[in-house]
Amino acid sequence: MAAARSLRGDSQAIRLDVTDQSSIIAATRQIENTWGPANEMRDGDKVSRATVDDIRLVFETNVFGVVAVMQAMLPLLRKAPAARIVNVSSAGGSLTLKDGPSDYSRQYVGFYQTSKTALNAITQAFAIELEGTGIKVNAVCPGFTALT
Repeated sequence: MAAARSLRGDSQAIRLDVTDQSSIIAATRQIENTWGPANEMRDGDKVSRATVDDIRLVFETNVFGVVAVMQAMLPLLRKAPAARIVNVSSAGGSLTLKDGPSDYSRQYVGFYQTSKTALNAITQAFAIELEGTGIKVNAVCPGFTALT
């Protein structure tokens, strides 16, 4: 709750226990009641409508935070016999999928997706740099998730 109060803009804390389905449903309803259905929330994620601070926050989480953790863990990973780095990305971050006009992925591009594109590039850069070290670097896409 204190973290939400410390943020600028329109933010609020939402109590959510990811192991409790009723908690997930309650959080989903709270989000929808506050900000509207998911497709309405997507409009706020459009690059042309977002503030630079909003975009910066998402990139801090999805790109710079990931780089910071990977850099901090590299000394430990270099000592492991079979080290792995697996970043959670999104198909929405794929430039290839965005290239086809009929592809579903092209229908929506917001700054979340652009942050995942950057994450994919960072993942590839680390994979190339660490090639031959025994540290494997990959990205995974968990697939679509539902609000309900």
